[in-house]
Amino acid sequence: MSENEFTIDSFEAYVVAVKDYCKESINLFRGQNCDKPLIPRVARNLPKGIDIKEREKELLSEFIRLSIPYITKRTPKNEWEWLSMAQHHGLHTRLLDWSTNPLVALYFAVQNYTQKNIPVVWSVAPSLGSILSSKDFVDQKVSPFDRPRTLVFKPPMVTERLRAQQGWFTVHKVHKVKGSECIPLENQLHYSIRMKKFIIKGKPKDILRDLDNFGINQATIYPDLDGLCKHISWKHFK
Repeated sequence: MSENEFTIDSFEAYVVAVKDYCKESINLFRGQNCDKPLIPRVARNLPKGIDIKEREKELLSEFIRLSIPYITKRTPKNEWEWLSMAQHHGLHTRLLDWSTNPLVALYFAVQNYTQKNIPVVWSVAPSLGSILSSKDFVDQKVSPFDRPRTLVFKPPMVTERLRAQQGWFTVHKVHKVKGSECIPLENQLHYSIRMKKFIIKGKPKDILRDLDNFGINQATIYPDLDGLCKHISWKHFK
């Protein structure tokens, strides 16, 4: 185990570890129910010969064309906002989800726990130079599809889920290494030296109860009727 990896055996231990080891001005957290590479969904299990950029543009184009009837509030204004909305509704994009709230990340780590996997929470403290400025994406001066390197993106709150989960994104560069692919964030030197990994060995059911006591549950993570019903059912059958 490296010096930037920490084994966590309880909710309390996690809170203490985050307070002790994540003291930078900006800390982002990502929970995963298994320890898999930090690459965006569009680059996972990609068939041979597929160009990520072209495939992602096709996916987003279809999402924009077909999603209009379902948007009841504010329509996204540019590619960045469309990508943010699409990502939070499950589309394959080059965005990877993070949260400024470490408890939200812990929830995602243990929510769908299986005994075959060990959940983890990653944290990263991005440098100011790696954070995309709001002016760049508001004015559409920078395209999400043509990044010279992986950047961090603080999105406008285009969905209730994004707001509830206090979401940020990493925007991954597509590398021509073995075909078209994205290099895992933990293998990119600029980020790896700023990352920590919390390996969750505590009992997931106990952690979920503790999270609920602090207001982190399906009803608050997914602020809609689906989330509310799942939370009510969980409360009565946990």
